[in-house]
Amino acid sequence: MPIFSIRPAKRGTFLLFGTIYGRCFFISNNFYAVFPLDLITNDKYNHLSSNSKILYILFLNRLSLSKKNSSRFCDSDGVFIYYSNEQIQRDLCCSVNPAINALTELQQSGLICKKYQKRGLPVKIYVNDVFGITENNS
Repeated sequence: MPIFSIRPAKRGTFLLFGTIYGRCFFISNNFYAVFPLDLITNDKYNHLSSNSKILYILFLNRLSLSKKNSSRFCDSDGVFIYYSNEQIQRDLCCSVNPAINALTELQQSGLICKKYQKRGLPVKIYVNDVFGITENNS
């Protein structure tokens, strides 16, 4: 579970400090997102495209919101997110094929795990840890 604290910064702004997967980060007025440097420095993730890396960052951002509302977005497998293909296309400013390719790359590298529900319900996406400790073992 992330631990958050709010500390005053320059003139009227506040920095939100916290941890995800034991790593520190800060968010200032929602202008910044968590970027795990292992996505760049670890050879295991060299094959990922830039779209996949950005999509993973967006998933981490959505995961932090899901953890705040864990009563709605938590089941026996862990905390999950909903992220539609249309939302991926809007956020990455791309068409269908690059969006699906980015999602597939993340799934093949083990950074996410998709769990399909009944027909008509959205796919649950479990975001795994880039640092080697998985959030979900499914």
